[in-house]
Amino acid sequence: MLVTSSSHGQFVDEATGEIRLYYGAADSSIAVASGNINEMLDWLMKR
Repeated sequence: MLVTSSSHGQFVDEATGEIRLYYGAADSSIAVASGNINEMLDWLMKR
């Protein structure tokens, strides 16, 4: 599911845990950061 608002949005694949975050990088560019939500949560729980 892709949710957008202005120049940012998110995509989460619940089956694989893939998450993509889209954000405005400049007036004419959009960037994306991606990772695995399960790996992120595991990392946070170890802190």
